[in-house]
Amino acid sequence: RILQSNPITEALGNAKTCRNSNSSRFGKFVRVCMDRSGVIRGAMIDHYLLEKPRVTHQPQGERNYHAFYQLCAGAGPALKKELGIRTASEHRYTGQSHCVTVDGVDDAADFEETMGALRGVGVSKEGEESLLRTL
Repeated sequence: RILQSNPITEALGNAKTCRNSNSSRFGKFVRVCMDRSGVIRGAMIDHYLLEKPRVTHQPQGERNYHAFYQLCAGAGPALKKELGIRTASEHRYTGQSHCVTVDGVDDAADFEETMGALRGVGVSKEGEESLLRTL
């Protein structure tokens, strides 16, 4: 489950920059919890220093956080209609830098991976829906 959190943290905290197509825009500290015999029993992830201005503005040639593009590319028609989702280029916060796609990145497939990771770490259906509405 600890490793399953990676697609989630990358979707919500990584973005394409001029130097790196999967650049972490936050810091994270992972605490691994073990029992007395050394068996991993869980983990806690602390996030800090998220690059907040990126949500509303990205430099030319860079992208917002991956999650927005994944949602635009991977959500089905019913979910898109429910959430008012259009293509990434049609949304102000994902289209302004004119960098909607990245060579070698399949945002629709990454959306499925992120959603699977949410289920894999135990996020409820209601939790998934809340996250998607927030995005």
